[in-house]
Amino acid sequence: PTSGLSATDAELCVKALRIMAKKFNVLTMVVIHQPRIEVANLFDRLVLLTANPGRMIYNGKMSETMAYWISVGYPVPQFCNPTDVYLDYITPGGQLDHVDEFVAAYSQRLEPGIRDHVDARLQETGMSAADMIASHHRLQEIAHMGPAAARLKALASPFHRQVSILLHRKKTLTMRNKQAIIMPIVVPVLVGFLLGVMFMDIGSKPFQQRLSFVFMLLTRICMGGMQLMPQLIDDRTIMKYDISERLYSIPAFIIVGVTVDISLSLIGAILNALIMYWLSGMDWKYFGMILMWALINFFVFDSFFSMLAAGSPSLQTAQVAAIPFNSIFMMFSGFMISKKSAPSYLTWIFEISPIGYAIQSIFCTMAKDAGEDGALVIQLYGFEEDQEMKGIIIMLVMALVFRAMQVLFLQYKNNIQK
Repeated sequence: PTSGLSATDAELCVKALRIMAKKFNVLTMVVIHQPRIEVANLFDRLVLLTANPGRMIYNGKMSETMAYWISVGYPVPQFCNPTDVYLDYITPGGQLDHVDEFVAAYSQRLEPGIRDHVDARLQETGMSAADMIASHHRLQEIAHMGPAAARLKALASPFHRQVSILLHRKKTLTMRNKQAIIMPIVVPVLVGFLLGVMFMDIGSKPFQQRLSFVFMLLTRICMGGMQLMPQLIDDRTIMKYDISERLYSIPAFIIVGVTVDISLSLIGAILNALIMYWLSGMDWKYFGMILMWALINFFVFDSFFSMLAAGSPSLQTAQVAAIPFNSIFMMFSGFMISKKSAPSYLTWIFEISPIGYAIQSIFCTMAKDAGEDGALVIQLYGFEEDQEMKGIIIMLVMALVFRAMQVLFLQYKNNIQK
């Protein structure tokens, strides 16, 4: 710490380190070269090492160093800086090189006592971290320097305070970044108009043609969560630095992210569904049911994408990992691959397909008003009625599992290297 400083400034620096060490009762290790005697006397202990190869020369109290040098047979000359003399004697190849004598003296005189002392202390039960904090707090109270109570938790702020501060920061940053608002709201609105025009007046078409519109609407809502992945990974990087400093907890980070990012995406998803449904000309009595299943699927897939963003080292890896799962859930939705046409050894996928439960419930409800065409579609695709509660429970469990995995990934994966 004293490199490049004058002798006076070096003394002030070491004095400051000594004050902090005594005040906070902590160990301060300093590597220093040729300090003047006033600076050397500020240290409690001295460790001297030699080079080529590295070996121990002295390890003891600073106040006893000169007496030790006398006992070895090399007293410090009068009117000399002791630290200069120490280095002259233990520097290999120097004019006063006595390295071998000092190494031998250390092995005979000091090392046995140090090893015995270490072995004895290892048998003792030391104070825990909480005990050390409490002890330090008592000293500060005595000196009228400490807070009212000792803090034993890693995080200084209570959970509600963490959420409040993070929420304010998130709202401020979101309002500053126009893309953070345009992407989750404006883009779904534009896509809603585009797809709505493609399926315009589909409500007046035969029943089977209307099914493709329902499938497309559900798919669009489910995939909306993928557009949040770049932002999630950027926020994760900032969070890793903040968490390393114990500024807040991971659950607080997730709650704030869900509150702000998901709220914006939810607004975009609802607007997208409204525009598509309005342009399609479908009967509005089905809209509430379709929107409900679309939003449930939205939360399940958002949890899944958040989990991938938390665990993947990069955005590209997260997107690549999402493709096979998205493809499987879309294919085994009961519309592209039906229960009757699927191989028997793959029918279990329908049991965990979120979109499959939504498609089945919506198609069965709409089929009741479609007469023979509806009954034919139900028979063709092999849909089953009264599976709504089962589907909701499975999707709720999937969302909770994905969120739990997100917490674990944020905690243990992609940690920063300081």
